[in-house]
Amino acid sequence: MTMVRLASLVVAAAATLTLTACSAGEQGEPGSTGPSGETGPAGPAGPAGPAGAVGSEGPAGSEGAVGPTGLQGPAGPAGLVDDNAVYVETLVNTIPTNNWFVMTKACEPGDLVMTGGYFTDLPGGSTGFDLTSDFPLSFEGDLGWEIQGTNVSGSNVTVTLTVVCISTGSSRRSASATTFTGSEFGPL
Repeated sequence: MTMVRLASLVVAAAATLTLTACSAGEQGEPGSTGPSGETGPAGPAGPAGPAGAVGSEGPAGSEGAVGPTGLQGPAGPAGLVDDNAVYVETLVNTIPTNNWFVMTKACEPGDLVMTGGYFTDLPGGSTGFDLTSDFPLSFEGDLGWEIQGTNVSGSNVTVTLTVVCISTGSSRRSASATTFTGSEFGPL
């Protein structure tokens, strides 16, 4: 019997508790913040954004290293003139006053003219000696120099005609076979 009584007491106490209404108490203070949770997995990549504007030009870079020396080029052709190939021909004449004149001097047959010209024995600043032409000349295949002019200076004038020639390999300074070396002059 004692057991039955105890059981009935437990049932009766439970029934009393069940029927008793509880009233809510006052709200308590908030609790402290809990610890942070773990980082979650990364989300998927978003779409590509539009291209940015072109940037300004940067400063020039430093000069590069010197490159290797190139290969030597082929030898050039032999030159036209050597020390023994150039020679000078001259013709000297005295031109009387009040006369015209033509003077010509040729290089050796087959040789070339490099340059030419003349000079006189007149003092600087003299007048009356007029040169009308001073040029290279070709006559029957030979080359040389010619000057033409007049002498109205009042005195005889010594004129030296000079032509600088280049030997082309023909027999240089052979017999004087030039066809147009000489002078002509006559009264005005």
